[in-house]
Amino acid sequence: MKFGMWANGMQAKGYNLLKELGASMVEEVLTAGGGARNDKWTAIRGRVLGVPVRKAEQTEAACGAALLALKGANTTH
Repeated sequence: MKFGMWANGMQAKGYNLLKELGASMVEEVLTAGGGARNDKWTAIRGRVLGVPVRKAEQTEAACGAALLALKGANTTH
């Protein structure tokens, strides 16, 4: 099995585990970085994950990390 298919399978298992632990079901995956530029790879990920996978508006992975950090910084405890 090639690494990419193994990684997608692990990603799917991770989403299923999160669901079992009470998280909301994944409805869509946004892709970024190098994989976002490959339409065939995006289609494969969608088939393996069982949800739509689409290219994020900002495809640089660092942008997503920054958005998550911003959201975390704006969370009040």
